[in-house]
Amino acid sequence: MRAGYLLLPGLLLLSLAGLANLPASWLDASLARASHGRWRLLAAEGSVWEGGATPAFMGEDGQVLPLARLAWSWQGRALWRGRLAWQLNAGAGNGARIEFGRNALLLEKVSLQLPVAALAGLDPAWRNAGLGGDLDVDVRRLAWEGGRFDGGAHLEWMAASSALSTEMPFGRYALEASADGTGLALHLGTLAGPLALAGDGRWQPGAPVRMAGRADSPPERYPALKPLLLMLGRPDSPTGASWRLLPS
Repeated sequence: MRAGYLLLPGLLLLSLAGLANLPASWLDASLARASHGRWRLLAAEGSVWEGGATPAFMGEDGQVLPLARLAWSWQGRALWRGRLAWQLNAGAGNGARIEFGRNALLLEKVSLQLPVAALAGLDPAWRNAGLGGDLDVDVRRLAWEGGRFDGGAHLEWMAASSALSTEMPFGRYALEASADGTGLALHLGTLAGPLALAGDGRWQPGAPVRMAGRADSPPERYPALKPLLLMLGRPDSPTGASWRLLPS
């Protein structure tokens, strides 16, 4: 019986030692499994608690789209609040923060740039459109706790392009996401370009994004933008279409 009591602390110490030395490559393997191989953490170094890697999207055609190298550092003081927290730095980033807790998530000062081709490559219909440009993500503060959101995020699609259009680029767009009780209210607007996009929608955890809006082109640009407009939605005017993003 006494041997059993001695064995338990030993097993606990071994478990803690294993967690303390969990390599950064474990994150790469976990991300690859969760994304079905579409996202990887290349050249992962260090541990889960302090380390670095280069996030990259892996296309079906073998294309590799790397992002800025990411470094992370565990913030142990968050344990006093029952949270796990890391500070993140990507490229010239100013120290983003991510926290996890029971029924809670916090993102602060998250600023990153993603190739749109990486996100579009996750869906066959959008992948066939050959979308290009960069997506700037700016999250000053976005918190979810007890089933409710606080804060918001700003996203910009810069130098938007598509293999379906000879207009290169065809615009620049902004998506505002703001806390709306148990979800996020979404508003899409056009910042520049011949293709005007506008829409509104909502997202909440456990449910797909729902959005609807319009796409319009100047008459003189319509021939070049027509294939893209037809892909976006149903024509409802000589140079425009209505679109709707609904769960399949």
